[in-house]
Order: sequence, then structure tokens, then C-alpha cells
Amino acid sequence: RNIISGNQSNGLWLTSGASSEVIEGNFIGTDVSGTYAIPNSNDGVLINAGSSNNLIGGTAAGAGNVISGNTNAGVTFSDSGTAYNAVYGNYIGTDVTGNAALGNHYGIQVYYGASDNTIGTASGRNVISGNGWDGVQLFYGGTSNNTVQYDNIGTNAAGTASVANGGSGVAIAGSANNNFVQYSLISGNTYDGVYVSDPGTTNNWIYVDDIGTGPGGFGSVSNGTNGVVIQSYASSNSVEYSTISGNLEDGVLVQGSGTNNNAVNFNNIGVNAAVSEVVLPTGRPYSNFIGVEVSNNANGTDVAGNNISGNAVGVQLDGAATGTSVLNNAIGTVTFSVAGGTYGNSQYDVYVIGSSGNNIDDNTIANAGVVGILFQGSPNQDGGHNTFINNRTNEQS
Repeated sequence: RNIISGNQSNGLWLTSGASSEVIEGNFIGTDVSGTYAIPNSNDGVLINAGSSNNLIGGTAAGAGNVISGNTNAGVTFSDSGTAYNAVYGNYIGTDVTGNAALGNHYGIQVYYGASDNTIGTASGRNVISGNGWDGVQLFYGGTSNNTVQYDNIGTNAAGTASVANGGSGVAIAGSANNNFVQYSLISGNTYDGVYVSDPGTTNNWIYVDDIGTGPGGFGSVSNGTNGVVIQSYASSNSVEYSTISGNLEDGVLVQGSGTNNNAVNFNNIGVNAAVSEVVLPTGRPYSNFIGVEVSNNANGTDVAGNNISGNAVGVQLDGAATGTSVLNNAIGTVTFSVAGGTYGNSQYDVYVIGSSGNNIDDNTIANAGVVGILFQGSPNQDGGHNTFINNRTNEQS
């Protein structure tokens, strides 16, 4: 094993078209025990300037690296043509046990047009946790077709407890587009599980992830704010087939003018992956505070085919949200007991405040603690085909 630590720039630097290199079994930024930091003054590993087809870690026993304690990022991919590199089976931001933080400032950065890189595989899950800010950043125009998959981001190696990244688990911003975040456990982070922002940040997919839960979409390892946030002109992004439960604010928040045509479809929000019970963080009377919130002039959001139960509010449209389609969801169909009764969502299944031009139709609206659908300062936008079951009050304007 090499100890690659304490250097005045990067620990390892592959540049100018470097290809087919393998970096495995090293401690990069730590001491010989893998439990104390000896930082490299920039990145642990920097791959840039058109370098391609390199591998950091691997799937065999002992192939993974510990890349922790570095001043900037554990791993950075940068520049157009930096492509088809892979990161498998590493601990990035934790100590050698995978259970304690030994953070880089960032976990992994994919920047400035790096594309077609893969972070994680089914037999080579990375643990990207304990870093000072975001676990994974996908930033800037041309940063596309990268895949983050099968990773633990914000948890320990077992996925059962938080080893928080100090920012978000995954951040996609600055016009990064057509990237995939899939089959990962993204829980226990200080802020959002996944953060998507900025003009030109389009066509990114958050798919079959467990966000705010423990392994397999069961139990709670809460993110400190939202499970997923999409904002600030980010458009045409999709959140699908994920379990998004136990987060301390919203499960999914879509907000802001110009944040258009995003989709939140076929997810389990507030419940476990089996849709058998509500995921309740310790000491809280609900799962997420709001299951799905569309806010502040966001337009054209599609909220369809989700199971949304166990939250204080199932779906909330506020701040002049418009053009939202809330269709074919099961809202409040899984019940939980809190002080005062047994509910699907403890306050409202759907709450529309100060918003118009939306369509709420063909949903099952069940077991609401206060009102099934409440319109406050908003015209009635019930499409007329919702099914109401066992609400204290079905609908109120």
C-alpha cells in the first residue's frame, strides 16, 4: 500500500490525455493507519485535460482507496474530453473503517465539461461521506452523461447511520445536464440529499434512489433539509421511482421562477420502499414535513403516480405555483398514529395556497387529519375525479 499524503499540490495527477491508468489500494491524504489526516494541499486525485479510461479503485478485495483529509476534493474530474473514467469501491471522506468522518473539503467534483464518467457500480459501492461540503458535485456546462450510482452518500459503510457531508449529498448546478444519479443511498447529509439548480441545468435524472432512509428504503437516516430540491431556473429534470422519506423539511421541493417542466413521478414519499409503513425519524410526528412542495412561481411541474403518506402535508402548491399537474397519486393511503388519531398525512393531503392554474385530478385522497384538499386564497382546482376516503373533511375552499 502507498501512502500518498502531505504533498504541496495534488496527491496524484493524471493529465494531458493520460489513459488506462489504475489507482488502487492506496491511502491518499491520510497517515499509515487511515485514521488521521495528512492533507495533500489540493486534490487527492486530479484527472483533467482530456484524460480518459482511468480507474480509481476497483471491485476486487483491497482495490479500493481511502481518499480522505485532502484540502480541496478527494477526486476531481475536469475539462472536456476527460471521459470514461471510473471510481469504484473507495472510501472518500471517511477513515479506513468507513464509520468516522475524515473529510476532504469536497468528496468528488466533476467540472467544466467532464463527461461519461462513472462513480460507483453494483459490486464497487463508494462511501462518499464526512466531507466538509458536498459529497458529489456535477457542475458547469458540458458536464454531461456522468453517472453516480450504487453509492452511500452521507452515511457510514453499512448505510445505517449518518456520517454527514457538510453540504448536500449530490449537487448538480451551473448548466450540468443529462447526468444520472441512481441506485444510491443519499441520506444523513447536513443539507439536501440532492440539490439541482441554475439555468441550463436540464434533463438530469434522479432515479431509484433511497433519500433520507436507511438501506433498501427502510428506516430513517434523515437529510437535514430536503430530500431533493430543484430551483433557480433548473428545468426538465426528473425524480422517479425513488423512496424519499424521513427528511427534516420537504421530501421534494420545486421552487422559483423559471423552474419549469420538472417531473416528480412514481416515488414513495414519506413511506418505506414496500409502501407498508410510514418512515418516522426519531422524535418526530411525521416523515417529511411536506411530501412534495411546488412553490414561488415554479411552472409546469408533473406530480404523478406517487405514494405520498406520513407527512404533515402530502402535496403543497404555494407562492403562485402554476401549471402543476397532480395526477393519479395515492395520497394518505398508508396511515400512522400520532397524538389525536391515525392519519394518512397529519394535516392536509393537498394544500393549495395563493396559487392558480393547476390541475388536481384522479388521485386517491385519504385519511387526512384536517382536510383532504384545502384551497386557501386560491380558486378550486379539483378536476372532479378524485376519490375521497375517510378524511375529516374531504374538501374546503
